[in-house]
Amino acid sequence: MRGYVIGDEDLALGFRLIGIKGTIVPSSDEALKVLRRIIKEEKNEGIIFISEDFSSQIKEELDEIRSESNSLIIEVPGRKARETSMVQRLISRVLRVRV
Repeated sequence: MRGYVIGDEDLALGFRLIGIKGTIVPSSDEALKVLRRIIKEEKNEGIIFISEDFSSQIKEELDEIRSESNSLIIEVPGRKARETSMVQRLISRVLRVRV
């Protein structure tokens, strides 16, 4: 199973350190464009991590993409997140890294 991350520079760098490719985006519109491109190119099951900073602004589109795709799309807390979310704890436990 492959992984890919879409987010700001810090998030992309963090995932790159554990071997997961990604794209740095400046806005939610760009994040949506990259997400659609990745889904179209990959066409196989994988995990796509997207920053909550962007995903919160494209909820409807994200839900539509999730319903049509075989990929697992996980929202990861970004810079604006103040507390450790359940998703962050799960990722840390599964990947055995601190996210």
